[in-house]
Amino acid sequence: MKAPGWERHRMAFVRKAALAVLGSILAGNGMSMGRPSPGDVDEAFRPVIDPFVVTATVQADHGILVALRTGGTGRNHLVRLLPNGDPDPGFEADVRGDVSSIIVLGDGGIVLGGAFRSIGGVERVFAARLHPDGALDAGFDPRVSGEGSFTGVYTTLLLPDGRFILGGIFDTVGGIERAHLARIESDGSVDPAFDPRVSADGGFASVNALVRQSDGRILVGGGFTGIDGVARTNLARLHPDGSLDPDFNPGVSGGEFGGVYAIREQPDGMILVGGIFHSVAGTARTHMARLHPDGSLDMGFDPQISGAGTVGVFTMGLQTDARLVIGGFFKAVGGIARNAMARLLPDGTIDAAFAASAYAEVAAPVVSGVLIQGDGSVVIGGRFAGVNGQPRANLALLKNDAATQNLAVTAADRIEWLRGGASPEAEGVAFDLSTDGGMIWSALGAGVRIPGGWQLTDLALPVTGSVRARARVTDGAVTSGLVETLADYALMSPPPEFTAVTLSGDGSLRMEFTAPAGETFTVLATDLLGLPRSQWMPMGPARELVPGEYEFVGSATPGLPFRFYVVRSEPRLRLRTPASRLHLPAKPATGN
Repeated sequence: MKAPGWERHRMAFVRKAALAVLGSILAGNGMSMGRPSPGDVDEAFRPVIDPFVVTATVQADHGILVALRTGGTGRNHLVRLLPNGDPDPGFEADVRGDVSSIIVLGDGGIVLGGAFRSIGGVERVFAARLHPDGALDAGFDPRVSGEGSFTGVYTTLLLPDGRFILGGIFDTVGGIERAHLARIESDGSVDPAFDPRVSADGGFASVNALVRQSDGRILVGGGFTGIDGVARTNLARLHPDGSLDPDFNPGVSGGEFGGVYAIREQPDGMILVGGIFHSVAGTARTHMARLHPDGSLDMGFDPQISGAGTVGVFTMGLQTDARLVIGGFFKAVGGIARNAMARLLPDGTIDAAFAASAYAEVAAPVVSGVLIQGDGSVVIGGRFAGVNGQPRANLALLKNDAATQNLAVTAADRIEWLRGGASPEAEGVAFDLSTDGGMIWSALGAGVRIPGGWQLTDLALPVTGSVRARARVTDGAVTSGLVETLADYALMSPPPEFTAVTLSGDGSLRMEFTAPAGETFTVLATDLLGLPRSQWMPMGPARELVPGEYEFVGSATPGLPFRFYVVRSEPRLRLRTPASRLHLPAKPATGN
Protein backbone atom coordinates (compact mmCIF):
# COMPACT_ATOMS: atom_id res chain seq x y z
CA MET A 1 0.00 0.00 0.00
CA LYS A 2 1.29 3.43 -0.83
CA ALA A 3 1.74 5.97 1.92
CA PRO A 4 1.74 9.77 1.77
CA GLY A 5 5.51 9.81 2.00
CA TRP A 6 5.83 8.04 -1.34
CA GLU A 7 3.32 10.37 -2.92
CA ARG A 8 5.37 13.38 -1.84
CA HIS A 9 8.39 11.66 -3.32
CA ARG A 10 6.42 11.24 -6.54
CA MET A 11 5.40 14.87 -6.72
CA ALA A 12 8.97 15.96 -6.07
CA PHE A 13 10.55 14.26 -9.05
CA VAL A 14 7.73 12.92 -11.20
CA ARG A 15 6.85 9.35 -10.32
CA LYS A 16 5.34 8.56 -13.66
CA ALA A 17 6.08 9.76 -17.15
CA ALA A 18 3.73 8.68 -19.89
CA LEU A 19 5.02 8.36 -23.41
CA ALA A 20 2.39 7.70 -26.04
CA VAL A 21 3.20 7.41 -29.72
CA LEU A 22 1.16 8.28 -32.76
CA GLY A 23 3.65 7.89 -35.56
CA SER A 24 3.81 6.63 -39.11
CA ILE A 25 6.23 4.27 -40.79
CA LEU A 26 6.82 6.14 -44.00
CA ALA A 27 9.69 4.16 -45.47
CA GLY A 28 7.48 1.66 -47.24
CA ASN A 29 6.60 -1.95 -46.62
CA GLY A 30 8.86 -4.94 -46.23
CA MET A 31 11.68 -2.71 -44.98
CA SER A 32 14.04 -3.05 -42.05
CA MET A 33 14.95 0.17 -40.30
CA GLY A 34 18.28 -0.51 -38.64
CA ARG A 35 19.74 0.98 -35.47
CA PRO A 36 23.46 0.12 -35.47
CA SER A 37 24.11 0.81 -31.76
CA PRO A 38 21.15 -0.01 -29.51
CA GLY A 39 20.89 2.38 -26.58
CA ASP A 40 22.95 5.16 -28.17
CA VAL A 41 21.58 8.68 -27.91
CA ASP A 42 20.11 10.10 -31.11
CA GLU A 43 22.38 13.07 -31.84
CA ALA A 44 19.80 14.93 -33.94
CA PHE A 45 17.19 15.09 -31.18
CA ARG A 46 18.15 17.85 -28.73
CA PRO A 47 15.13 19.34 -26.95
CA VAL A 48 15.66 21.88 -24.20
CA ILE A 49 13.50 20.70 -21.29
CA ASP A 50 14.19 22.45 -17.99
CA PRO A 51 11.30 21.19 -15.82
CA PHE A 52 10.79 17.50 -15.15
CA VAL A 53 9.03 15.56 -17.88
CA VAL A 54 5.72 14.12 -16.79
CA THR A 55 4.31 13.02 -20.13
CA ALA A 56 5.46 13.02 -23.75
CA THR A 57 3.44 12.02 -26.80
CA VAL A 58 4.73 11.62 -30.34
CA GLN A 59 2.08 12.65 -32.88
CA ALA A 60 1.40 11.55 -36.45
CA ASP A 61 3.38 14.43 -37.93
CA HIS A 62 6.30 13.49 -35.65
CA GLY A 63 5.67 16.40 -33.30
CA ILE A 64 5.98 15.61 -29.60
CA LEU A 65 3.58 16.63 -26.85
CA VAL A 66 5.41 17.05 -23.55
CA ALA A 67 3.77 17.50 -20.17
CA LEU A 68 6.00 19.27 -17.67
CA ARG A 69 6.01 19.67 -13.92
CA THR A 70 6.61 23.38 -13.42
CA GLY A 71 5.37 23.65 -9.84
CA GLY A 72 1.97 24.89 -8.75
CA THR A 73 -0.81 25.45 -11.26
CA GLY A 74 0.97 27.82 -13.63
CA ARG A 75 0.72 27.29 -17.36
CA ASN A 76 3.17 25.50 -19.64
CA HIS A 77 2.30 22.08 -18.21
CA LEU A 78 1.76 20.87 -21.78
CA VAL A 79 3.84 21.97 -24.77
CA ARG A 80 4.40 20.65 -28.23
CA LEU A 81 7.82 20.15 -29.76
CA LEU A 82 8.61 19.99 -33.45
CA PRO A 83 10.45 16.86 -34.64
CA ASN A 84 13.82 18.57 -34.14
CA GLY A 85 12.98 19.42 -30.52
CA ASP A 86 12.12 23.11 -30.98
CA PRO A 87 8.92 24.37 -29.34
CA ASP A 88 5.88 24.67 -31.61
CA PRO A 89 4.54 28.22 -31.12
CA GLY A 90 1.23 27.25 -32.72
CA PHE A 91 0.22 24.78 -30.00
CA GLU A 92 -1.43 26.36 -26.97
CA ALA A 93 -3.10 23.91 -24.58
CA ASP A 94 -2.70 25.95 -21.37
CA VAL A 95 -3.09 23.09 -18.87
CA ARG A 96 -3.00 24.42 -15.30
CA GLY A 97 -1.64 21.56 -13.21
CA ASP A 98 0.22 18.28 -13.57
CA VAL A 99 -0.61 15.78 -16.30
CA SER A 100 -0.03 12.12 -15.37
CA SER A 101 -1.45 10.21 -18.33
CA ILE A 102 -2.03 10.73 -22.04
CA ILE A 103 -4.06 8.74 -24.53
CA VAL A 104 -3.82 9.50 -28.24
CA LEU A 105 -7.12 8.83 -30.00
CA GLY A 106 -7.58 7.60 -33.53
CA ASP A 107 -9.00 10.95 -34.68
CA GLY A 108 -6.00 12.83 -33.27
CA GLY A 109 -7.75 13.89 -30.09
CA ILE A 110 -5.91 13.69 -26.77
CA VAL A 111 -7.31 12.48 -23.44
CA LEU A 112 -5.46 13.72 -20.36
CA GLY A 113 -5.48 12.56 -16.77
CA GLY A 114 -3.69 14.23 -13.89
CA ALA A 115 -3.98 16.72 -11.06
CA PHE A 116 -4.84 19.79 -13.14
CA ARG A 117 -7.74 22.12 -12.41
CA SER A 118 -8.32 24.03 -15.63
CA ILE A 119 -7.47 24.08 -19.34
CA GLY A 120 -7.60 27.22 -21.43
CA GLY A 121 -9.23 29.09 -18.57
CA VAL A 122 -12.10 26.57 -18.37
CA GLU A 123 -12.50 24.40 -15.29
CA ARG A 124 -11.49 20.81 -15.93
CA VAL A 125 -10.59 18.76 -12.86
CA PHE A 126 -8.28 15.75 -13.27
CA ALA A 127 -9.59 14.57 -16.68
CA ALA A 128 -10.11 16.30 -20.04
CA ARG A 129 -10.06 15.81 -23.77
CA LEU A 130 -8.27 18.09 -26.23
CA HIS A 131 -8.61 18.59 -29.95
CA PRO A 132 -5.46 17.83 -31.99
CA ASP A 133 -4.44 21.51 -31.90
CA GLY A 134 -4.56 21.60 -28.10
CA ALA A 135 -7.92 23.35 -27.77
CA LEU A 136 -10.23 22.02 -25.08
CA ASP A 137 -13.03 19.69 -26.18
CA ALA A 138 -15.98 21.35 -24.48
CA GLY A 139 -18.16 18.26 -24.85
CA PHE A 140 -16.07 16.09 -22.51
CA ASP A 141 -16.13 16.81 -18.76
CA PRO A 142 -16.04 13.79 -16.40
CA ARG A 143 -15.86 16.05 -13.30
CA VAL A 144 -13.52 13.92 -11.18
CA SER A 145 -13.02 15.01 -7.58
CA GLY A 146 -11.47 13.88 -4.32
CA GLU A 147 -10.14 15.02 -0.98
CA GLY A 148 -6.49 15.32 -0.01
CA SER A 149 -3.17 16.48 -1.38
CA PHE A 150 -2.55 13.56 -3.72
CA THR A 151 -5.87 13.24 -5.54
CA GLY A 152 -5.90 12.92 -9.29
CA VAL A 153 -6.27 10.59 -12.25
CA TYR A 154 -3.04 8.61 -12.56
CA THR A 155 -3.92 6.23 -15.37
CA THR A 156 -6.51 6.00 -18.14
CA LEU A 157 -7.48 2.97 -20.20
CA LEU A 158 -9.11 3.28 -23.63
CA LEU A 159 -11.59 0.48 -24.35
CA PRO A 160 -12.37 -0.83 -27.86
CA ASP A 161 -15.89 0.63 -27.76
CA GLY A 162 -14.57 4.15 -27.14
CA ARG A 163 -15.23 4.23 -23.41
CA PHE A 164 -12.52 4.88 -20.82
CA ILE A 165 -11.59 3.55 -17.40
CA LEU A 166 -10.05 6.07 -15.02
CA GLY A 167 -7.80 5.07 -12.15
CA GLY A 168 -6.12 7.12 -9.44
CA ILE A 169 -7.02 8.67 -6.11
CA PHE A 170 -10.52 10.15 -6.24
CA ASP A 171 -13.93 9.83 -4.62
CA THR A 172 -16.50 10.89 -7.20
CA VAL A 173 -16.94 11.12 -10.97
CA GLY A 174 -19.72 13.24 -12.38
CA GLY A 175 -21.08 13.68 -8.86
CA ILE A 176 -21.43 9.89 -8.41
CA GLU A 177 -19.38 8.12 -5.77
CA ARG A 178 -16.52 6.08 -7.19
CA ALA A 179 -13.63 4.65 -5.15
CA HIS A 180 -10.49 5.27 -7.24
CA LEU A 181 -11.81 3.44 -10.31
CA ALA A 182 -14.54 4.45 -12.76
CA ARG A 183 -15.69 3.76 -16.29
CA ILE A 184 -16.91 6.67 -18.36
CA GLU A 185 -18.66 6.91 -21.70
CA SER A 186 -17.03 8.54 -24.72
CA ASP A 187 -18.76 11.83 -23.81
CA GLY A 188 -17.31 11.75 -20.27
CA SER A 189 -20.46 10.71 -18.42
CA VAL A 190 -20.05 8.03 -15.77
CA ASP A 191 -21.15 4.45 -16.45
CA PRO A 192 -23.48 3.52 -13.56
CA ALA A 193 -23.07 -0.22 -14.18
CA PHE A 194 -19.32 -0.29 -13.44
CA ASP A 195 -18.51 0.26 -9.76
CA PRO A 196 -15.65 -1.80 -8.26
CA ARG A 197 -14.58 -0.47 -4.86
CA VAL A 198 -10.83 -0.17 -4.31
CA SER A 199 -9.76 0.16 -0.67
CA ALA A 200 -6.75 0.05 1.64
CA ASP A 201 -6.44 -0.89 5.31
CA GLY A 202 -5.02 1.86 7.49
CA GLY A 203 -4.37 4.31 4.69
CA PHE A 204 -5.54 5.47 1.30
CA ALA A 205 -5.75 3.41 -1.86
CA SER A 206 -4.62 4.28 -5.36
CA VAL A 207 -4.85 2.81 -8.87
CA ASN A 208 -1.67 3.32 -10.90
CA ALA A 209 -1.91 1.00 -13.92
CA LEU A 210 -4.69 -0.50 -16.05
CA VAL A 211 -4.44 -3.08 -18.82
CA ARG A 212 -7.18 -4.71 -20.86
CA GLN A 213 -6.28 -8.31 -21.61
CA SER A 214 -6.97 -9.94 -24.94
CA ASP A 215 -10.02 -11.71 -23.46
CA GLY A 216 -11.53 -8.42 -22.26
CA ARG A 217 -10.69 -8.78 -18.58
CA ILE A 218 -8.99 -5.85 -16.88
CA LEU A 219 -5.81 -5.93 -14.81
CA VAL A 220 -5.68 -3.32 -12.05
CA GLY A 221 -2.41 -2.38 -10.38
CA GLY A 222 -1.80 0.11 -7.60
CA GLY A 223 -1.55 0.46 -3.85
CA PHE A 224 -4.51 -1.27 -2.22
CA THR A 225 -5.49 -4.18 0.02
CA GLY A 226 -8.94 -5.02 -1.26
CA ILE A 227 -11.57 -4.71 -3.98
CA ASP A 228 -15.26 -4.92 -3.12
CA GLY A 229 -14.31 -6.03 0.37
CA VAL A 230 -12.28 -9.01 -0.87
CA ALA A 231 -8.57 -9.10 -0.03
CA ARG A 232 -6.34 -8.24 -2.95
CA THR A 233 -2.82 -6.84 -2.50
CA ASN A 234 -1.79 -4.30 -5.14
CA LEU A 235 -2.85 -6.39 -8.15
CA ALA A 236 -6.27 -7.71 -9.16
CA ARG A 237 -8.26 -8.70 -12.20
CA LEU A 238 -11.78 -7.62 -13.06
CA HIS A 239 -14.32 -9.05 -15.44
CA PRO A 240 -15.51 -6.62 -18.14
CA ASP A 241 -18.53 -5.68 -15.99
CA GLY A 242 -16.24 -4.62 -13.12
CA SER A 243 -16.80 -7.65 -10.88
CA LEU A 244 -13.75 -9.20 -9.24
CA ASP A 245 -12.17 -12.28 -10.80
CA PRO A 246 -12.08 -14.67 -7.82
CA ASP A 247 -9.49 -16.97 -9.42
CA PHE A 248 -6.75 -14.35 -9.84
CA ASN A 249 -4.89 -13.42 -6.64
CA PRO A 250 -1.10 -13.11 -7.03
CA GLY A 251 -0.50 -11.18 -3.80
CA VAL A 252 2.13 -8.53 -4.62
CA SER A 253 3.66 -7.25 -1.38
CA GLY A 254 5.83 -4.19 -1.07
CA GLY A 255 5.74 -2.76 2.42
CA GLU A 256 4.91 0.80 3.40
CA PHE A 257 5.54 2.44 0.02
CA GLY A 258 4.77 -0.61 -2.09
CA GLY A 259 2.54 -0.96 -5.09
CA VAL A 260 2.23 -2.03 -8.72
CA TYR A 261 3.03 0.72 -11.22
CA ALA A 262 3.27 -1.05 -14.58
CA ILE A 263 1.61 -4.07 -16.21
CA ARG A 264 2.04 -5.61 -19.66
CA GLU A 265 0.37 -8.65 -21.16
CA GLN A 266 2.57 -10.64 -23.53
CA PRO A 267 1.10 -12.16 -26.70
CA ASP A 268 1.24 -15.61 -25.05
CA GLY A 269 -0.91 -14.40 -22.14
CA MET A 270 1.92 -14.10 -19.63
CA ILE A 271 1.74 -10.98 -17.46
CA LEU A 272 4.69 -8.67 -16.71
CA VAL A 273 4.47 -6.66 -13.48
CA GLY A 274 6.67 -3.79 -12.32
CA GLY A 275 6.58 -1.57 -9.27
CA ILE A 276 7.81 -1.22 -5.71
CA PHE A 277 7.53 -4.67 -4.16
CA HIS A 278 9.61 -7.43 -2.63
CA SER A 279 7.55 -10.58 -3.06
CA VAL A 280 4.84 -12.17 -5.19
CA ALA A 281 2.74 -15.02 -3.80
CA GLY A 282 5.20 -15.28 -0.91
CA THR A 283 8.23 -15.71 -3.18
CA ALA A 284 10.97 -13.08 -3.29
CA ARG A 285 10.77 -10.83 -6.32
CA THR A 286 12.34 -7.37 -6.27
CA HIS A 287 10.29 -4.86 -8.25
CA MET A 288 9.74 -7.02 -11.34
CA ALA A 289 7.96 -10.32 -11.91
CA ARG A 290 6.15 -12.35 -14.53
CA LEU A 291 2.94 -14.25 -13.93
CA HIS A 292 1.17 -17.05 -15.71
CA PRO A 293 -2.30 -16.19 -17.05
CA ASP A 294 -3.89 -17.63 -13.89
CA GLY A 295 -1.81 -15.31 -11.68
CA SER A 296 0.72 -17.87 -10.48
CA LEU A 297 4.36 -16.80 -10.44
CA ASP A 298 6.72 -17.66 -13.30
CA MET A 299 9.59 -19.16 -11.32
CA GLY A 300 12.03 -18.85 -14.23
CA PHE A 301 11.77 -15.05 -14.56
CA ASP A 302 13.65 -13.03 -11.92
CA PRO A 303 15.45 -9.86 -13.13
CA GLN A 304 16.51 -8.84 -9.59
CA ILE A 305 16.17 -5.05 -9.71
CA SER A 306 18.21 -3.34 -7.00
CA GLY A 307 19.41 0.03 -5.77
CA ALA A 308 19.38 2.42 -2.84
CA GLY A 309 16.31 4.08 -1.37
CA THR A 310 12.85 3.61 -2.82
CA VAL A 311 13.66 1.31 -5.74
CA GLY A 312 11.02 0.58 -8.34
CA VAL A 313 10.13 -0.18 -11.96
CA PHE A 314 7.60 2.31 -13.31
CA THR A 315 7.38 1.71 -17.05
CA MET A 316 7.91 -1.05 -19.63
CA GLY A 317 8.29 -0.98 -23.40
CA LEU A 318 7.72 -4.43 -24.90
CA GLN A 319 9.23 -5.31 -28.28
CA THR A 320 7.80 -7.87 -30.72
CA ASP A 321 10.93 -10.00 -30.22
CA ALA A 322 9.89 -10.30 -26.52
CA ARG A 323 12.72 -8.12 -25.25
CA LEU A 324 11.65 -5.54 -22.69
CA VAL A 325 12.93 -2.00 -22.08
CA ILE A 326 12.26 -0.98 -18.48
CA GLY A 327 12.57 2.35 -16.69
CA GLY A 328 12.43 3.32 -13.06
CA PHE A 329 14.50 4.19 -10.02
CA PHE A 330 17.28 1.60 -9.67
CA LYS A 331 21.03 1.06 -9.90
CA ALA A 332 21.45 -2.51 -11.11
CA VAL A 333 19.69 -5.39 -12.86
CA GLY A 334 20.81 -8.92 -12.06
CA GLY A 335 23.86 -7.47 -10.33
CA ILE A 336 24.95 -5.53 -13.44
CA ALA A 337 25.08 -1.74 -13.19
CA ARG A 338 22.26 0.05 -14.98
CA ASN A 339 21.04 3.49 -13.96
CA ALA A 340 17.27 3.94 -14.22
CA MET A 341 16.83 1.93 -17.43
CA ALA A 342 17.75 -1.40 -18.99
CA ARG A 343 16.65 -3.93 -21.57
CA LEU A 344 15.82 -7.49 -20.59
CA LEU A 345 15.95 -10.64 -22.65
CA PRO A 346 12.79 -12.78 -22.80
CA ASP A 347 13.97 -14.87 -19.83
CA GLY A 348 14.41 -11.78 -17.64
CA THR A 349 18.20 -11.59 -17.75
CA ILE A 350 19.84 -8.32 -18.75
CA ASP A 351 20.49 -7.65 -22.44
CA ALA A 352 24.13 -6.60 -22.59
CA ALA A 353 23.70 -5.28 -26.14
CA PHE A 354 21.55 -2.40 -24.86
CA ALA A 355 23.81 -0.55 -22.45
CA ALA A 356 22.00 2.76 -21.98
CA SER A 357 22.20 4.36 -18.54
CA ALA A 358 20.87 7.69 -17.35
CA TYR A 359 22.67 10.04 -15.01
CA ALA A 360 21.78 13.05 -12.90
CA GLU A 361 23.82 15.90 -11.47
CA VAL A 362 22.20 16.14 -8.04
CA ALA A 363 19.67 13.44 -7.11
CA ALA A 364 19.65 9.97 -8.61
CA PRO A 365 18.17 9.69 -12.12
CA VAL A 366 14.66 8.43 -12.74
CA VAL A 367 13.25 7.12 -16.03
CA SER A 368 9.52 7.11 -15.50
CA GLY A 369 8.32 6.71 -19.08
CA VAL A 370 9.46 4.41 -21.90
CA LEU A 371 7.78 3.90 -25.22
CA ILE A 372 9.08 2.27 -28.38
CA GLN A 373 8.29 4.04 -31.64
CA GLY A 374 7.26 2.37 -34.87
CA ASP A 375 10.82 2.34 -36.21
CA GLY A 376 12.16 0.80 -32.99
CA SER A 377 13.70 3.94 -31.52
CA VAL A 378 13.07 4.44 -27.80
CA VAL A 379 11.71 7.62 -26.23
CA ILE A 380 12.47 8.05 -22.52
CA GLY A 381 11.31 10.73 -20.11
CA GLY A 382 11.71 11.48 -16.43
CA ARG A 383 14.27 13.29 -14.33
CA PHE A 384 17.82 13.00 -15.56
CA ALA A 385 20.65 15.17 -16.86
CA GLY A 386 21.82 12.87 -19.63
CA VAL A 387 22.23 9.39 -21.04
CA ASN A 388 25.48 7.53 -21.68
CA GLY A 389 27.50 10.61 -20.77
CA GLN A 390 25.70 12.85 -23.26
CA PRO A 391 23.67 15.75 -21.87
CA ARG A 392 19.94 15.32 -22.38
CA ALA A 393 17.67 17.04 -19.88
CA ASN A 394 14.70 14.85 -18.94
CA LEU A 395 13.79 13.74 -22.48
CA ALA A 396 15.85 11.69 -24.94
CA LEU A 397 15.57 9.56 -28.04
CA LEU A 398 17.64 6.37 -28.16
CA LYS A 399 18.62 4.15 -31.04
CA ASN A 400 17.60 0.52 -31.13
CA ASP A 401 17.85 -2.65 -33.17
CA ALA A 402 16.03 -3.05 -36.46
CA ALA A 403 12.24 -2.91 -36.50
CA THR A 404 10.73 -4.93 -39.34
CA GLN A 405 7.21 -4.84 -40.70
CA ASN A 406 5.23 -5.67 -43.82
CA LEU A 407 1.64 -4.68 -44.51
CA ALA A 408 0.00 -6.46 -47.43
CA VAL A 409 -3.36 -7.34 -48.93
CA THR A 410 -2.77 -11.04 -49.50
CA ALA A 411 -6.21 -11.77 -50.99
CA ALA A 412 -9.43 -9.94 -51.73
CA ASP A 413 -10.70 -10.98 -48.30
CA ARG A 414 -7.55 -10.73 -46.18
CA ILE A 415 -5.00 -8.21 -44.87
CA GLU A 416 -1.84 -9.18 -43.00
CA TRP A 417 0.56 -7.02 -41.00
CA LEU A 418 3.75 -8.84 -40.03
CA ARG A 419 5.88 -7.12 -37.39
CA GLY A 420 9.17 -8.16 -35.85
CA GLY A 421 12.47 -7.18 -34.31
CA ALA A 422 12.38 -4.03 -32.20
CA SER A 423 8.88 -3.05 -33.33
CA PRO A 424 6.69 -2.12 -30.36
CA GLU A 425 4.39 -4.93 -29.31
CA ALA A 426 0.75 -4.04 -29.90
CA GLU A 427 -2.14 -4.43 -27.50
CA GLY A 428 -4.46 -4.33 -30.49
CA VAL A 429 -4.49 -3.53 -34.20
CA ALA A 430 -7.13 -1.85 -36.35
CA PHE A 431 -7.28 -1.84 -40.14
CA ASP A 432 -8.71 0.95 -42.33
CA LEU A 433 -9.38 1.36 -46.06
CA SER A 434 -9.12 4.34 -48.40
CA THR A 435 -10.21 4.41 -52.04
CA ASP A 436 -9.23 8.03 -52.73
CA GLY A 437 -5.50 7.97 -52.07
CA GLY A 438 -5.69 8.43 -48.31
CA MET A 439 -7.96 11.46 -48.06
CA ILE A 440 -10.81 9.58 -46.36
CA TRP A 441 -10.43 6.39 -44.32
CA SER A 442 -13.13 3.92 -43.35
CA ALA A 443 -12.77 1.32 -40.63
CA LEU A 444 -12.46 -2.31 -41.69
CA GLY A 445 -12.24 -3.83 -38.22
CA ALA A 446 -9.92 -5.10 -35.51
CA GLY A 447 -7.18 -7.56 -36.36
CA VAL A 448 -6.51 -10.89 -34.69
CA ARG A 449 -3.10 -12.28 -33.82
CA ILE A 450 -1.33 -14.68 -36.14
CA PRO A 451 2.25 -15.97 -35.84
CA GLY A 452 4.47 -12.96 -36.39
CA GLY A 453 1.76 -10.34 -36.63
CA TRP A 454 -1.92 -9.60 -37.19
CA GLN A 455 -4.56 -10.23 -39.81
CA LEU A 456 -8.13 -9.34 -40.72
CA THR A 457 -10.22 -11.74 -42.80
CA ASP A 458 -13.71 -12.09 -44.29
CA LEU A 459 -13.35 -8.83 -46.19
CA ALA A 460 -14.67 -7.76 -49.59
CA LEU A 461 -11.97 -5.35 -50.69
CA PRO A 462 -12.21 -3.32 -53.91
CA VAL A 463 -9.76 -4.07 -56.70
CA THR A 464 -7.48 -1.15 -55.79
CA GLY A 465 -7.04 1.05 -52.77
CA SER A 466 -4.90 1.85 -49.77
CA VAL A 467 -4.90 0.11 -46.41
CA ARG A 468 -3.76 1.43 -43.07
CA ALA A 469 -2.78 -0.61 -40.03
CA ARG A 470 -2.63 1.00 -36.61
CA ALA A 471 -1.15 -0.68 -33.55
CA ARG A 472 -2.05 0.53 -30.07
CA VAL A 473 1.06 0.58 -27.91
CA THR A 474 1.53 1.48 -24.25
CA ASP A 475 4.18 1.93 -21.59
CA GLY A 476 2.33 -0.54 -19.38
CA ALA A 477 1.31 2.18 -17.00
CA VAL A 478 -0.23 5.51 -17.88
CA THR A 479 -0.08 6.07 -21.59
CA SER A 480 -1.48 4.71 -24.83
CA GLY A 481 -0.59 5.71 -28.37
CA LEU A 482 -0.62 4.54 -31.96
CA VAL A 483 1.94 3.54 -34.55
CA GLU A 484 0.78 3.07 -38.10
CA THR A 485 1.86 2.07 -41.58
CA LEU A 486 0.21 2.44 -44.99
CA ALA A 487 0.23 0.37 -48.16
CA ASP A 488 -1.29 0.74 -51.62
CA TYR A 489 -2.50 -2.43 -53.26
CA ALA A 490 -3.94 -3.70 -56.55
CA LEU A 491 -5.64 -7.05 -56.62
CA MET A 492 -5.53 -9.42 -59.60
CA SER A 493 -8.98 -9.13 -61.11
CA PRO A 494 -10.61 -12.02 -62.97
CA PRO A 495 -10.31 -11.66 -66.77
CA PRO A 496 -13.30 -10.31 -68.67
CA GLU A 497 -15.82 -13.04 -69.39
CA PHE A 498 -17.57 -12.85 -72.77
CA THR A 499 -21.33 -13.24 -72.71
CA ALA A 500 -22.03 -12.50 -76.40
CA VAL A 501 -20.02 -11.85 -79.60
CA THR A 502 -21.63 -10.80 -82.88
CA LEU A 503 -19.60 -10.35 -86.07
CA SER A 504 -21.55 -9.09 -89.09
CA GLY A 505 -20.77 -9.75 -92.70
CA ASP A 506 -19.80 -6.11 -93.24
CA GLY A 507 -17.01 -6.49 -90.65
CA SER A 508 -18.70 -4.73 -87.76
CA LEU A 509 -18.17 -6.34 -84.37
CA ARG A 510 -20.15 -6.29 -81.12
CA MET A 511 -18.84 -7.76 -77.88
CA GLU A 512 -20.52 -8.09 -74.50
CA PHE A 513 -18.56 -9.14 -71.41
CA THR A 514 -18.54 -8.93 -67.63
CA ALA A 515 -15.68 -7.66 -65.45
CA PRO A 516 -15.22 -5.85 -62.12
CA ALA A 517 -17.20 -2.62 -62.01
CA GLY A 518 -15.52 0.70 -62.61
CA GLU A 519 -12.69 -0.44 -64.86
CA THR A 520 -11.75 0.97 -68.25
CA PHE A 521 -11.16 -1.37 -71.20
CA THR A 522 -9.81 -0.94 -74.73
CA VAL A 523 -10.27 -3.45 -77.58
CA LEU A 524 -7.21 -4.19 -79.74
CA ALA A 525 -7.11 -6.19 -83.00
CA THR A 526 -4.61 -7.88 -85.32
CA ASP A 527 -4.34 -10.64 -87.89
CA LEU A 528 -0.78 -11.56 -86.91
CA LEU A 529 -0.84 -13.15 -83.49
CA GLY A 530 2.93 -12.91 -83.11
CA LEU A 531 3.01 -9.11 -83.24
CA PRO A 532 3.91 -7.25 -80.04
CA ARG A 533 0.85 -5.91 -78.29
CA SER A 534 2.12 -2.38 -78.91
CA GLN A 535 1.60 -2.96 -82.67
CA TRP A 536 -2.00 -4.17 -82.40
CA MET A 537 -4.55 -1.68 -83.72
CA PRO A 538 -6.77 0.02 -81.11
CA MET A 539 -10.42 -0.43 -82.06
CA GLY A 540 -11.79 1.81 -79.32
CA PRO A 541 -12.99 1.74 -75.69
CA ALA A 542 -15.64 -0.52 -74.23
CA ARG A 543 -18.65 1.07 -72.57
CA GLU A 544 -19.93 0.07 -69.12
CA LEU A 545 -23.69 -0.46 -69.48
CA VAL A 546 -24.36 -1.16 -65.81
CA PRO A 547 -21.82 -1.87 -63.05
CA GLY A 548 -19.87 -4.93 -64.08
CA GLU A 549 -21.38 -5.32 -67.60
CA TYR A 550 -19.56 -3.94 -70.66
CA GLU A 551 -20.17 -3.56 -74.41
CA PHE A 552 -17.92 -2.82 -77.37
CA VAL A 553 -19.29 -1.98 -80.82
CA GLY A 554 -16.74 -1.58 -83.63
CA SER A 555 -17.38 0.42 -86.75
CA ALA A 556 -18.03 -1.40 -89.99
CA THR A 557 -14.68 -2.09 -91.67
CA PRO A 558 -15.29 -4.32 -94.73
CA GLY A 559 -12.25 -6.13 -96.03
CA LEU A 560 -10.06 -5.81 -92.93
CA PRO A 561 -8.53 -9.19 -92.15
CA PHE A 562 -8.61 -8.97 -88.31
CA ARG A 563 -9.03 -12.36 -86.69
CA PHE A 564 -7.64 -11.76 -83.17
CA TYR A 565 -9.04 -9.35 -80.61
CA VAL A 566 -7.90 -8.41 -77.08
CA VAL A 567 -9.88 -6.69 -74.35
CA ARG A 568 -7.29 -4.86 -72.25
CA SER A 569 -7.71 -2.91 -69.00
CA GLU A 570 -6.08 0.49 -68.99
CA PRO A 571 -2.77 0.64 -67.06
CA ARG A 572 -3.39 4.17 -65.88
CA LEU A 573 -5.81 2.69 -63.34
CA ARG A 574 -3.05 0.55 -61.86
CA LEU A 575 -5.15 -2.57 -62.35
CA ARG A 576 -3.73 -5.99 -62.95
CA THR A 577 -6.64 -7.40 -64.92
CA PRO A 578 -5.54 -10.07 -67.40
CA ALA A 579 -6.48 -9.40 -71.00
CA SER A 580 -9.05 -11.63 -72.65
CA ARG A 581 -8.28 -12.77 -76.18
CA LEU A 582 -10.89 -13.60 -78.81
CA HIS A 583 -10.10 -15.64 -81.97
CA LEU A 584 -12.58 -15.27 -84.85
CA PRO A 585 -12.73 -17.34 -88.05
CA ALA A 586 -11.24 -15.95 -91.27
CA LYS A 587 -14.65 -15.74 -92.93
CA PRO A 588 -16.79 -14.22 -90.21
CA ALA A 589 -20.40 -15.11 -89.83
CA THR A 590 -23.04 -13.76 -87.54
CA GLY A 591 -23.39 -15.73 -84.36
CA ASN A 592 -23.32 -15.73 -80.57
